[in-house]
Amino acid sequence: MDANRPDLMSLANELLEVILSYDCLQHDDILSVTLTSSRLYAVGKSSKLWKQKALNRWSHWHNVLNDNENWYEIYKKRHCLERILLKEIDTIAEECHEEQVITSDYYGGIDQILAQPDSVIAISSAMECLEEFLDDDNKKQDKLTMRYYARLVTKYLCHRRLEFDFRQYLALPNEEQSPELDHAEAERVLLAINQVLFTQLNYHGNRDNYYDEKNVVIDKVLENRFGTPLTICVIYLAVATRLGVYLEFVSFISHFMLRWISNSSANEEERYKYIDVLDGGKLKTRQECLEMVSFPPFRTLEVVSSKELLCTAISSLANELQRSMPYHDNSLHLQLIRALNLRLVLDSHNSSIRFMYLYLLAQVKAYDTKVIQDTLEKGNSNIFEMTPRFERYLTTLLKKKYEKTTKNEIIKLRSDYPQVVFRIGDILYHKRYNFQCVVYGWDPVCSKGEMWIYQNGINHLSEGQNQPFYNVLGADGSERYVAQENLESIHLTELIHHPDLGRYFHCFNLMTCTYEPNKQLRKRYLEDCLNMKEC
Repeated sequence: MDANRPDLMSLANELLEVILSYDCLQHDDILSVTLTSSRLYAVGKSSKLWKQKALNRWSHWHNVLNDNENWYEIYKKRHCLERILLKEIDTIAEECHEEQVITSDYYGGIDQILAQPDSVIAISSAMECLEEFLDDDNKKQDKLTMRYYARLVTKYLCHRRLEFDFRQYLALPNEEQSPELDHAEAERVLLAINQVLFTQLNYHGNRDNYYDEKNVVIDKVLENRFGTPLTICVIYLAVATRLGVYLEFVSFISHFMLRWISNSSANEEERYKYIDVLDGGKLKTRQECLEMVSFPPFRTLEVVSSKELLCTAISSLANELQRSMPYHDNSLHLQLIRALNLRLVLDSHNSSIRFMYLYLLAQVKAYDTKVIQDTLEKGNSNIFEMTPRFERYLTTLLKKKYEKTTKNEIIKLRSDYPQVVFRIGDILYHKRYNFQCVVYGWDPVCSKGEMWIYQNGINHLSEGQNQPFYNVLGADGSERYVAQENLESIHLTELIHHPDLGRYFHCFNLMTCTYEPNKQLRKRYLEDCLNMKEC
């Protein structure tokens, strides 16, 4: 070696850290360097170095960390968690490509990842990893299947976190579920809230369309500024709590109200003022409230517990979704299933909620074996009544789950059906409704029943039902079953943005202007994908 030429070991440790921190060096490069000498080993384990590498690699950090943490261990845990999560998501994608709803059975691997002493930190760390993966702009049209299932796992993690928060909140004593109120300024605060919410922002009850499902979804109520008394009370209470005023939910004959201790030294009749959100937040005495009805109903102006309130809120959402389902698409069906799942968290012994949840799952050929088996066990233990009919139904669901898992997948070959013109992944144009779409399935003839054929006027088409039909995802967000004569090829003018795109496709091919099917779809349509190379 040239004595006049400095080597790496002649540099100070600080300079070595700077060199190793360059983005072009991956973590395995640094670990390889640390194996060459004891000095480089010490430099390569520097917490400062690994903090910089971690912050450069990941931008999402829900948990606040400081310089005193061992950033080498933090980086290692995050890297291992990310690798395990993506591997588990790949497994879910393989097992669930036929499922419209992924039940808790398929999330067993995710639950094992979260099975740590502090599950809250584990959930937050997992969500950070997935957010990082989903926010990568370089992969927006790549790894579509992984991104699709990563979003589903993120929703599951949110559900688990919400379940944990529910249980933690309900375990608190009632007096700790809200802060102490400030008697001196409380009334002025409430009058100010009334001025802002009801006068300036015009929040009000939606009397014209009370049963609209948007009335019971908080984000929609905040956007539209109208809702049910329950949701407006929730917003009112949230604002008051942040301003230090303690309020409680109370039941009334027609709607929920809030109550506030206006005079703690008075008797029960005069101690409280009641806030009527349907009357601009007006503060009313108990007597004024009772004068609003002809007779005092059961539980008038009694406090509603947090658990009762949460159950009512979720049940209201479920009822509105169920009422709206005949007039909307399948997405409401899935929202209703999620709402009932949350309801089970709060009231796991409610057999009617369990039955409705399992029934709705069965409508989309999904079967939650954990809930089914737990329901059978609780019924046999007399925790709730189990009728013979209900028990037979649960047994039938388990049988259908077994039949579904053992069913052979149907393979469709183009060579058997020369009349099929378009291929999986082709971007087409709907000549009648003027939207672009991508093909994710086809049948040589219409496979729908007579009622669907009649309702959609298929017999009025020139070739009727005896022509190829295609399953397509529309650029307008729809999912349709379209006759071949209504479709035509088109040069790509826009990418298809559809929430279920990743369920069927791996990436977009810039060379062919088509979507590349994922490995699950390739198995079903072998000849459609013969000349395709997976991205």
